[in-house]
Amino acid sequence: MQLLLPLGYEPSGAVWHQRLNKLFIISDGGIVSALDADGSNVQNWSVPGDLEGICIADPATNIVYVANEVPARVIEFNFVTGQVTRTFDLSPWMPTPPNSGMEGLTFVPSATDPEGGIFYGGHQDNGKIYKFRLPIRSSQTSTTVTYLGNVTPVPGRVDIADLCFDRDNNVLYILYDNSDVIRAVNLDMSLIEEWFVPGIQQEGIAVKPPCDVFIADDVGLLTRYTGFPSGDFDHDGVPNCDDLCPGTPAGQQVGANGCSCSLMPGDVNGDNHIDGNDLQIFMNLVVNSDSASPDVRCAADLDGNGRIDAADVQRFKSLLLSSLMFPK
Repeated sequence: MQLLLPLGYEPSGAVWHQRLNKLFIISDGGIVSALDADGSNVQNWSVPGDLEGICIADPATNIVYVANEVPARVIEFNFVTGQVTRTFDLSPWMPTPPNSGMEGLTFVPSATDPEGGIFYGGHQDNGKIYKFRLPIRSSQTSTTVTYLGNVTPVPGRVDIADLCFDRDNNVLYILYDNSDVIRAVNLDMSLIEEWFVPGIQQEGIAVKPPCDVFIADDVGLLTRYTGFPSGDFDHDGVPNCDDLCPGTPAGQQVGANGCSCSLMPGDVNGDNHIDGNDLQIFMNLVVNSDSASPDVRCAADLDGNGRIDAADVQRFKSLLLSSLMFPK
């Protein structure tokens, strides 16, 4: 689905705000915008600069962070007051060739980091990702930047257009313009998956959980796609779009929703009644036969007779008799 943008708007970065249920995008002409997922209720702010990326560090605040390409800077912007509150200079570490400097910005949260996480800046010209710690927790006024080094996700591949960190799946997405791909990687830059992305001058990517992605194109297009990310990141047999518990550790048995059976043992129909005491499951089996048998990934065998409770007729008879003799 293509979302309508004002004539002349050149979207160059995007991020989804989970708390506000809003998409924030920027124009490299110096505009920060917020809009609904269908493109309605647009609100604009003027933030002068060569804007190329946008991210959110703490969704509980009213702050977004915007990447300025030349010179390389991160702009802290309060979208409630409409004011720029701080500017962080990255130019001592990030090269700033004309029109091919910092193109993407994202924030990778970390519970062990003193500032709550690390900023990643993607460079168009050399294909590197630069890491910085900014004093966003420890101070409201300091503009000190701590440089933490850089990595090259794919040697020889340049033209990073944007970065997006997926907090639900703990995955970093890298949008490459020349290659027309979205690359999903772990934080050590090891490959998870790649997808072809349509467009001419892809400039921004924003993932909306659980299964939408917005792609901003510099020709003035903003497109929303569904069914992303495809695949099964945690290899639990449940596709990403159906997985309510992404990142399940390897080896754990999960139910149809991708959550560990240990979280709700033996509740195959998800009604919060353990299967061994759930008359509804037995009634469904009797009425609908095997054609409507529930998912048995997490099914229990509470009487230990070798038959899962959801298909254990003997246990069903005992439960039914008990319910008739001792109604609740």
